[in-house]
Amino acid sequence: MSSLKSAGWAAALLCAAWLPAARAGDWGAAPVVPSLLQVSIVYEPVPNLPPVPRAYVTTGTNQFAFVVPEGFRVDASNPETILLTQNDYSCFLTLRIASPAPADPSDVKPDFCRALLSSRFPGAKISEAFSLAAANHSGPAFNLQWTNASGVAQSARVAFIPSAAGLLEFSLVASPGKFSGGQPPFNSLLLTFRTNEGGKLEILPLPGNS
Repeated sequence: MSSLKSAGWAAALLCAAWLPAARAGDWGAAPVVPSLLQVSIVYEPVPNLPPVPRAYVTTGTNQFAFVVPEGFRVDASNPETILLTQNDYSCFLTLRIASPAPADPSDVKPDFCRALLSSRFPGAKISEAFSLAAANHSGPAFNLQWTNASGVAQSARVAFIPSAAGLLEFSLVASPGKFSGGQPPFNSLLLTFRTNEGGKLEILPLPGNS
């Protein structure tokens, strides 16, 4: 991908990721105060393998952690969104808190999440709806497709996962031709995601080569 196209992809994703947080909707009347995310990267030892970067995120009293997918770098310059960019700019992952947490974690309404998507990705069409899980919670997930103002086709997968900190939004954005290749790192992000919701941030040691 040329540097010009790469910059265009990055700009498109950042515009989507940095839109103001949605209002509280079904489980709150007051406007949302954007959640500020403090991020640190720790390179953790793995037996017989190079160290692996793990991101530790703090927002208020809430803590998260996840393994940074191989071939990605973390950009935390926007305190409201964590951006993970693949080294060749073919795929982008983001994490942010989209809204306050519902009183009941099982009560994440798909229609409310669809409204969030409409504000985040104007003009996008939902091609598939399903559910995904992270950190012992599950929530609505969607595949999206649209064409941007430059006439470039784009695809996205967005999952909404409830947590004590709020409704977490995980997203994958890539070109249609790179979308399937972005799904393994997106799944890895969800699989390795941990919170301190149970009282302590429990981190499992990373397996190495025996």
